[in-house]
Amino acid sequence: MDHAANRYLGVLTSPGKEAPAGDSEPFFRRLSLHGAAAGIEVIVFSPDGISFEYETVDGFLYNPAESAWREGTFPLPAVLYDRCFCSSAAEQRLYRRQLNRLHGLPGIRFLGGGLRGKWDVQRLLAADPALAPHLPLTRRLTAMRRLERWLELYGAAFLKPEGGMHGKGALHVYRSPGSDYPWSVRGRDRANRPVRHDFGTVQEMLGWVRGFIGNRRYLLQQYLPLTTTDGTAYDIRSLMQKDGRGLWKLTGMVVRTGGPGSVTSNLHGGGTARAAEAFLKEQFPARASGRLMKTLSVLSHRIALILESSHGRLAELGIDFGVCRDGRIHILEVNSKPGRAAFQSIDGGETARSAASNPVRYAAYLLRTQREPAGATSLGG
Repeated sequence: MDHAANRYLGVLTSPGKEAPAGDSEPFFRRLSLHGAAAGIEVIVFSPDGISFEYETVDGFLYNPAESAWREGTFPLPAVLYDRCFCSSAAEQRLYRRQLNRLHGLPGIRFLGGGLRGKWDVQRLLAADPALAPHLPLTRRLTAMRRLERWLELYGAAFLKPEGGMHGKGALHVYRSPGSDYPWSVRGRDRANRPVRHDFGTVQEMLGWVRGFIGNRRYLLQQYLPLTTTDGTAYDIRSLMQKDGRGLWKLTGMVVRTGGPGSVTSNLHGGGTARAAEAFLKEQFPARASGRLMKTLSVLSHRIALILESSHGRLAELGIDFGVCRDGRIHILEVNSKPGRAAFQSIDGGETARSAASNPVRYAAYLLRTQREPAGATSLGG
């Protein structure tokens, strides 16, 4: 294949050979339109649509004249954008197998790689003196006895799966002295449905948590009261992306508020989105809100640098922050396949448009250059 003449950006999506649909379709459509403006054809395909023998993919190309996706067979794209989310162990095995083969092909480059698990990311960030003060106390949940001791010390804990997303499986466990049911659990199950249970004894609560977690790996984390003055849970999503020069840029920040009774603020759990700067001005004095915005920006850039230095080239990061009532900022989570639905409802969609155009700009940069895939920094890569 003549990779030099290949102007395709391939979007690797969830297994299945159906045309793009659902929550991700608008984003793929915007990618395609931005690609067309840059002279790049965007092909959406899944792991089971790859032919390594012929170096082709069966996928979909958006046709703006018909406002529809056209199915076809296309050359294996020279640059790949991994937006694949697997819903089963079988899909995960297929995805990993195909991904490994794609990484081994000469002339094929990914916009960026993925992050290791949440625990590994936590340890990498904790090793940086500038970031460590902003990390909540976190341990691996290796046994229920560890959770019991934690609750004896702190009275509350936040539990989250090491490989979870969208707030699924997250739990707030806490003690309510003086009640007939002094132990409570609030959160969301694996299907993102609300969870609410109260227990008469600590052993009853621990038994339920053990059954809920099963064999999954979980993190035990300091519970932070990240709420507004009226008690609404919220966090701040910062979107860092590479631009058309291969440099890290802060695309935007948005506040996500939780649904009624929610322990997380993810939109998939019923939350809403607000512009970050205006929201913080409502919650903090003007000078304090300005300092918060500046610090959030500095931390976002620092996190991107630290993680890229240990993971190799990255293309974008969704960074979730929490802000306590006293103004302390906490780094909650980092995602290398960030959702961007929250940005669609702020600033007239301007940030959402940038979030869709930046991957195309970065793909154009990679097509113009010949850089090694590992060890890249914000100086370009």
